[in-house]
Order: sequence, then structure tokens, then C-alpha cells
Amino acid sequence: ALSGTRTNVALRDLPRSVQVITSEFLADIGALTLTDATDYMSGITNVGSQDQTNDNNTYQVRGFRQNKLYRDGQREPFAGMLYDAATIDRVEVVKGPSSLLSGLAEPGGGINSISKQPRPRREASVTVRGDNWGMRRGELDASLPLNNRLATRFVFVRQAGDNWQQYAWSNRTVYYGALSFKLTDATRYTASAEYFDYL
Repeated sequence: ALSGTRTNVALRDLPRSVQVITSEFLADIGALTLTDATDYMSGITNVGSQDQTNDNNTYQVRGFRQNKLYRDGQREPFAGMLYDAATIDRVEVVKGPSSLLSGLAEPGGGINSISKQPRPRREASVTVRGDNWGMRRGELDASLPLNNRLATRFVFVRQAGDNWQQYAWSNRTVYYGALSFKLTDATRYTASAEYFDYL
């Protein structure tokens, strides 16, 4: 509920509509992009001059166009930012006016994607997938605690091949890194960087 109130309140206790798609659900539906995630959210429409192959469309929430999305609570610099689901932990949508908490926001609501954070234990996963049209994709996601206070996480994605649409393909390379430092038991500072090469 951080997008809805900036506090850690259970969703069922909020007097407003907040919809969350978790990382488990993103994995279950095989989401590759933010558009794949928003297809499963009510009141959100993918709009723009391009289709879901390109995934740099903008969105409408409750009929109002989202000129700029949010990433980790910060407004993105321009509309149509590229996202890869491998770097997203969850997607939160606050429906209705929320400028009091979010600053500049459209009346329909706002979409906030939360980046993956380093975990307190050592873990890694490798995912390989493909489809009947010739797309091949590999993902590496590793989290490594360096000591009791410092942890890091790294995500690498390589996708290449044809797509369901003739003469169209979606080749991408993604590097994502996050470094987290525990200042106190209740305070953590996290910095992240992402490189996205898309063809």
C-alpha cells in the first residue's frame, strides 16, 4: 500500500482503490513487459499508436490518459518508458485522484512499478523460455548479501527472435543492478541502475 498512503497499511484497511500485481503473479502469467501486467488490471487500457509488441505505449486509468508513469514512487521523465518485467517486483495502481500524496497525478489514478530489491539471503534463478514464433529469452536474477548491512542484486536479460506479428521482432538486452545499505533496523537506502537496449 506504499503507493496509496506512503505508509505500510494493509490494502483491506484503505478507504481507496489500490490494485497490486505481485512478482509471483508476473511470473505465473509469463509477463515480459509492463503492458503484459496491466492487461490483468481492471480499469486500465493500453493506448497509443503502437501495439503491445513494442510496449512503449501509454495507458489510461479510468478513462484518463497517463502522461507519465511512476517508478519507485518517482515520476518518469517522459511518457512511454520501456520496462522489462524481469526488473519489476510489483506493479501498484492507485485509482482516483491522488495528487495529495503523489504530487502531479491524473484524475484517473497512477501506475507505479516497484523495482526488485536486494534480498537478505543468497539466491539466484535462471529462466529460459521461447515460443512457437521463434522468440528465445534468457533471464538471470541473483541476490547476494555482502555483509549484515550491505546487499546487492543483479538481473540480466537477453531476448531475440521473431514475434507473433509478421516482419516484427522484439530484441532486447537488459542489465539491472541494485545496492542496498541498512542504516538502521527501520531504515534502508537503496540505489539502482538499469541499462535497456531495445530493437
